[in-house]
Amino acid sequence: MEFFVPVIVLSCIALFLGILLVLADKFLADYGECRLIINGEKEFTVRGGSSILSYLTANKIFIPSACGGKSTCGLCKGGVVSDVGPLLPTEKPFMTPKEITDKVRLLCQVKVKEDTEIVIREEYFLVKEFKTVLEAITPLTHDTRLFRFKLVEPAEIAFKPGQFVQFRIPKAGEERAYSIASSPNSPNIVELVVRLVPGGLYTTYMFNKLKVEDTIFLTGPFGEFFLREDTNDPIICVAGGSGSAPVRSIITYLKEKDSQRKIISFYGGRTPKDIYFTEEYNELTRNMKDFTHIPAISEPSDGDSWSGEKGLITTVMERYLQNVAGHEAYMCGPPIMIKYAYMALEKLGIDKNRIYFDEF
Repeated sequence: MEFFVPVIVLSCIALFLGILLVLADKFLADYGECRLIINGEKEFTVRGGSSILSYLTANKIFIPSACGGKSTCGLCKGGVVSDVGPLLPTEKPFMTPKEITDKVRLLCQVKVKEDTEIVIREEYFLVKEFKTVLEAITPLTHDTRLFRFKLVEPAEIAFKPGQFVQFRIPKAGEERAYSIASSPNSPNIVELVVRLVPGGLYTTYMFNKLKVEDTIFLTGPFGEFFLREDTNDPIICVAGGSGSAPVRSIITYLKEKDSQRKIISFYGGRTPKDIYFTEEYNELTRNMKDFTHIPAISEPSDGDSWSGEKGLITTVMERYLQNVAGHEAYMCGPPIMIKYAYMALEKLGIDKNRIYFDEF
């Protein structure tokens, strides 16, 4: 016990000093005016002391950041050319070895204390903030709803099927990322599939407080998960949970452009009450030349009247697919589903470089 008392005391002192340093940096330090230089082209003069991300947002340059700068989502990555100090512990879990070598940082964690030069993706300059009005809320299952927003200003959004937008609760200071479920061919509409997360700030707000005709701000589009259109090769789609949203956008878009690509779509739910968009996909099956949709449940029970496929979605995939070399795959859903579906597709012969996925 005599050994641990000094250790505890020293730890408390170190913690106290750390808190003092943070508070001093926040309230006492005056870094004056600093230049924030972006891609060697754009430049802003800012009052130093806040994060790079906050200055970008203030100047209408929107970087994906679903956590509102709390370093929990790892999305707001950018290259920092200037010497701004070592990588922080809050950043390390989100960085690959190559990103560390390339001086990639989380822009929410790096403060501007002097002239700072950064590099971000050029497409971020095209991202916009959209004022929208909630037009409709459609229940899909016991815990999933479709939210339909009409764009007001700007009146249209240009996105690729599969990409996402960020939803902002008024005055909350955070955003959440949701894949777009609607087609790019309806540029004045954004539809989002939202599944209720017990205790979740955003989903609780959307289910319990958000009302038709409410004004909501969205930013986007974002994301490297989107339909590749430089080929006519057949497509395999795999989704689980609210991961059906980007897959629906992809399939609907291909239907509207009268694509001749062969598509086989798998959707996995736990029970029959978790399956949705059934009639919509039945309609697509009737009207698309070479489209097949296969929903499956993983936890069947006696008396559930389910006549469709049963078992884990990866098992169902292996029953329907054989050699899939020459195919593309688009997958969205929980990480564990993505992991095993990826392994199943590789085993079936698909080129891993043609497996595109978005996990949540």
